[in-house]
Amino acid sequence: MKKLKAWMAEHKKFSVIALCLLLMFTCGSAMSAINVSHHRAETAKEQHAENNTDTTTAAEKKTKEETGKVELTDAQKEIIKGYDTDTKELIDTLSSSVWSVSEGRYTLKFADDSYVETVNGTPTVHSYAISRVEKTSDGYGGSLYTIVFETDTGTHIVTYTDGSGAAVNSDSKTPGENTISTLTSSTMFAQKNTAYERAEAVANITVKGMNSEVTKLFGGDEKAVTTALSKWCAVHYPSVTEATWQKVVNLDYENGVITTDFKLNDTNSVSVTCVYEQSTGEFSFEG
Repeated sequence: MKKLKAWMAEHKKFSVIALCLLLMFTCGSAMSAINVSHHRAETAKEQHAENNTDTTTAAEKKTKEETGKVELTDAQKEIIKGYDTDTKELIDTLSSSVWSVSEGRYTLKFADDSYVETVNGTPTVHSYAISRVEKTSDGYGGSLYTIVFETDTGTHIVTYTDGSGAAVNSDSKTPGENTISTLTSSTMFAQKNTAYERAEAVANITVKGMNSEVTKLFGGDEKAVTTALSKWCAVHYPSVTEATWQKVVNLDYENGVITTDFKLNDTNSVSVTCVYEQSTGEFSFEG
């Protein structure tokens, strides 16, 4: 100890400088730790605020997934700008109905520049532009359209038959025998080389089996359940006419969420899960 004191006395100036450097390092480390702590606190606060401002319900998010549009490319935008009247009318025709195959398990729903393809209840949204249309007669009063689609998955050729003649069945020899409009493609849709038929969805399906207790859980409005389920089925299972409540309810009291199932009267007796948010009155479905 005496030697250390003697050394410090002999090197007093150096000792003072070393002590100052040590104090500066210690203070700097402390300030750095405080700044990091403040930064983390502010970040957490901002994230919490963002979470609180996100008022999108599960049903709204589901709807956005099903009807939202994929971003158009510049090339698609240019093609759309050049649409003539015939192309616009063709798109109106495509958009007027749901197209389905396999008892509604595979469906197509077109809009002006996007379409939703649903496979076994799971929707996928695609963007598109029509770059070319060739129309020919089938010889029996109907028309065949060869359509070139530019989509987010590439270029595809689709054959559309308007169903007004014998275009659906090339083997038919009787004029007007076939009256079914179809869409067929070897690459664009999930069902390759398969005719998607134009399906006129039922406006309001019949919902069976609901009692007063479950109706009360749904806000006391059975019509609201029927309307919401009918709209969903029109896109995913357009051939369905009835849905039967399965008489089991899961109630999340804390979050005010009702979950229950309905069985559809299609050939596969598909079970659809219904989620109802009591605070917003919103429905969402999966199946």
